[in-house]
Amino acid sequence: MKHKKEIAVLLPNKEDFTENKAAAASIWVKDFNKGKISKKSIIYGNASKNDYLSKNFVKLKANRLIDNSYLYLQSFFKKIASTIKVIEIHNRQHFFLFLKKKKKKLKILLLFIKNKKKKK
Repeated sequence: MKHKKEIAVLLPNKEDFTENKAAAASIWVKDFNKGKISKKSIIYGNASKNDYLSKNFVKLKANRLIDNSYLYLQSFFKKIASTIKVIEIHNRQHFFLFLKKKKKKLKILLLFIKNKKKKK
């Protein structure tokens, strides 16, 4: 029996969810998204290649010519599963207001992932 996907993880539009180009949010999501959680979630984001960090990844249409969050979110709305109950947003607080207007019944989590800088 397939598990219903209930959590949509929306990565920042500038993140790349591939092995060689992953940044802080992508790495955190990959590490956190294991076991029972991976059975309930779908990760949405950008990827330059098909070597995704997780099997439950959906590639969104990216417009590399301009940094356009609106087009990124429109791509997300077209692909979001109907069983989703929670949207988890990483490092993009301006996505929150837009998503809250469009998806009033869904719970939205806003997470901030910080790159750790090494001390010299």
